[in-house]
Amino acid sequence: MLQIDWPGYVLAVLEALERAGYEAWAVGGCVRDALLGRVPHDWDVCTLATPPQMRRALEGFRLVDTGEKHGTLTAVAGGEPVEITTFRADGAYTDHRRPDGVSFVRSLREDLARRDFTVNAMACHPARGLADYFGGREDLRWGLIRCVGEADERFNEDGLRLLRALRFAARFRFAIEPETAEALRRNRGLLRFIARERVLSELRGMLLAPGAAEILAAYPEVIAAAVPQLRTEGDAWRRALAAVEKAPADFSVRLALLTDSRNAADLLSGLKTDCETRDDVLALTRRRGDTPPRDAPGARRLLFALGEERARKLCGLWRAEGREGADEAAEQIEAALARQDCHTLAQLQIGGRQLTAMGLRGPAVGETLRELLFAVMDGRIENEESALLDAAKRLSEKK
Repeated sequence: MLQIDWPGYVLAVLEALERAGYEAWAVGGCVRDALLGRVPHDWDVCTLATPPQMRRALEGFRLVDTGEKHGTLTAVAGGEPVEITTFRADGAYTDHRRPDGVSFVRSLREDLARRDFTVNAMACHPARGLADYFGGREDLRWGLIRCVGEADERFNEDGLRLLRALRFAARFRFAIEPETAEALRRNRGLLRFIARERVLSELRGMLLAPGAAEILAAYPEVIAAAVPQLRTEGDAWRRALAAVEKAPADFSVRLALLTDSRNAADLLSGLKTDCETRDDVLALTRRRGDTPPRDAPGARRLLFALGEERARKLCGLWRAEGREGADEAAEQIEAALARQDCHTLAQLQIGGRQLTAMGLRGPAVGETLRELLFAVMDGRIENEESALLDAAKRLSEKK
């Protein structure tokens, strides 16, 4: 008997469907994760019931239409969502991404046969146990990612599966079964059909996974097909992968390690990253060649230039690359933050109002505040009002 800790809300959905006469199973990633001893984040159910039948069987639940024409409703049970899909078979995939249509079927095995990898093609029931027609449990035991059926066919149906295979392998530190690996390389041209947003999402998951460097090293030609702006060969690539392996699990840091200031903008544009990631990577690649600060003034200046989070990210990047002084720089940054050292204009004990009262106007106000901030960060004057006013007067007399 499988030892699975079934959440009560999942059992409630399964019981309601079966009480109404419809076979129902937990399916896919939740079964895989439970067999691996991990707590599933989401629970999906497949069932013989069609959406109208689901609605009648689940009258006591709040139901959300998340794809009823394809057989999918989401039941909210105990405040938690459970996605429920009718047993189905997919039609032709003319765009190499999504089926042109689906047809409902009567058999769980037919439903599982359409799925991507054996480890995702298992179903489970608290009374009936595990339904595993394609060797998924054995592949979990051996740590293998293998396509269900013919690998070429699975990848041609949906080109995104190439990147999903790499992401799963990186996430679980699994190997990719040899025939699946050959088909993956052979079909890498299908990645041109995949939207950049989907490529970005899979790349993010891959880069944040424990086995990211291993998979990037093993499948450089597939990565290059997915992200042509990356140079996936030569010593620079090998050094980048060695750094990724040591880097914190931060997407911006790991992405910055794979590029440089000359190519970063093209890479980010090609991936259609969000603004925060774009700004992070551009800042990190622009400043990676700086000398890590080893004293408090240097730490404060770096905090002024990058802000708290980006300064920490840069230290993480330096550490991953093995830069001399990276550990000391990180310590100086944390010490400056712990002391609440002044490194922003907002922390200065005077502002524009006092300088205007002294007779300064226009750009001179901002320029003077900036000069005062740098004097405080460098330790040349104290961050207290009288000392700052005296310094401001001296500066104004020189202008």
